[in-house]
Amino acid sequence: MQYTFEQESSQASTTLTHPTPKKKYTGKAIAAPPIQLMQLDAAPARRQAPIVQRLVDHNLTEITDIIAITKDVFSVSHSGRDIIIKFQGDLEGDTFADGALRAMGVAAPESKLVPAETLLAQLPAQGSGPGATEALRTKLMGMKDGNVLVANKLATNPLGPDAATASQDTIDILDNPRFAFDLGKVAAYDAVLGHQDRILGGINFGNMMFPTGNGINQIDNQMHDNGVWFHVLEMEDIFQSVIRNEQSRFAAHTSGIFEGLYRKQLNFAKFQEGFVMAMEQFLKMQGELNKYLRENAGGLADQLAVNAHRVTAQIETNAPFHKALSKIKMEKLEAKERARKEKEKIESQRGFRSRLKGLSAKKK
Repeated sequence: MQYTFEQESSQASTTLTHPTPKKKYTGKAIAAPPIQLMQLDAAPARRQAPIVQRLVDHNLTEITDIIAITKDVFSVSHSGRDIIIKFQGDLEGDTFADGALRAMGVAAPESKLVPAETLLAQLPAQGSGPGATEALRTKLMGMKDGNVLVANKLATNPLGPDAATASQDTIDILDNPRFAFDLGKVAAYDAVLGHQDRILGGINFGNMMFPTGNGINQIDNQMHDNGVWFHVLEMEDIFQSVIRNEQSRFAAHTSGIFEGLYRKQLNFAKFQEGFVMAMEQFLKMQGELNKYLRENAGGLADQLAVNAHRVTAQIETNAPFHKALSKIKMEKLEAKERARKEKEKIESQRGFRSRLKGLSAKKK
């Protein structure tokens, strides 16, 4: 199967967990020095990629279908658009994490909190709506004084029918180098968020969508203190492994899960390359991330600022990170040059054969 995906969306909920790390993992939060909070805002400006925002339309006009994906998650089709309405979890944290990922240039859904009573007032009259209208009405009535999360529905499927089981399409591409590269990027961005329920704390196929042109879309995003996950990732080991052309401990463990369940090995070189390239993207997008933090000051923004400083401290002045990044970029340039020379060789051979045919035709 080719690495292309154009499918519809659904949800999932269980996790394949990584074993508890054997290193000095205490489970305690690691406080960032106060000086780091000053350094982030004072960081020099870097080139920033444009952020494409897809505004969520929660005005439910011309509803054509309502599907209960789970008892707490509904899909609503209206006015030619598809949205997700979510009731469970830390909804404020989820939409904040979505926004933070987009600020870093990552593929994540646009989402926002909407008063339940606003949506309730827009539903068709009782008994006249399509699909699971009445089930949605009951849920909204139960949340009448609160907010629900409304997000754009992504036009792809999750990597598994549930979090603990890969779909057959996913199994087919687990050893694909491009998939490994995209998964490495997911691990890097989750290290910034402190989101354990995707790859850091286990493999949750339900929180990752089949890739489109922008990599793996990350859904059900969360934001937590990321300090406890540094002993799981061992970033220094990842960077050194890139330099030495070896498999890092974290890549080996993730690959071991795939091999044990599906007899597929993760392409560790591409996984580590994706991780390093995503960390470079994180550094480049700090201006956009700072802007997002200023617009959402306090609370979750403060925690994300601490998370971001921890990651920055791990990579910005880290010699192995920069050596790994330089090695990857040099290899890409060399591969591009080899491809150029191979193309010139093929074109030259074609030209030579064409000239021979011309000479042969003249002799006749």
